[in-house]
Amino acid sequence: MRKHPQFSAVTETEAHVFFWKPLSAFDQWSPCRFEVDGQWYNCAEQYMMSEKAQLFGDMHTRAKILTELDPAVQKRLASAKGTLRNFDESTWERESLRIVTAGNRAKFEQNAELKAVLLATAGKLLVEASPMDAIWGIGLGVQEALERDPATWPGKNLLGQALMLVREQLLRGAP
Repeated sequence: MRKHPQFSAVTETEAHVFFWKPLSAFDQWSPCRFEVDGQWYNCAEQYMMSEKAQLFGDMHTRAKILTELDPAVQKRLASAKGTLRNFDESTWERESLRIVTAGNRAKFEQNAELKAVLLATAGKLLVEASPMDAIWGIGLGVQEALERDPATWPGKNLLGQALMLVREQLLRGAP
């Protein structure tokens, strides 16, 4: 097991790349400028939350998210506790992986250094080792995850899945 020299929040084993928190190329909150359809984003979280607001037709909240630099505030604005209107859980469950994959595709495609880091993980399972998130992460920290069979991890690891989809698209040169 080794820590990634450039991103201290990454732990790598023979089979896995565990990440969590913004000191990782893979985290949604890590600062990274990229552009989609003429709109610039400061991180993948901003893309995700602005697209979430747009999905539900809440352009007022989307505009707030696009001017906000703090990913924690971006997330809060697009949450049930924030200003997001017309939210529907089943619609979000159906569309969220597509949205996060698209945002990360743009992020890694437009940033050569980050793209190289992602492609260097080929053949390994990318795992968001967040003990607090069983949807986008595995619901466990790195140490606990290492002590368990991956089949018993409680979380869905949707962010890891999205990143692996992006990695495969980039490796294949898919449009």
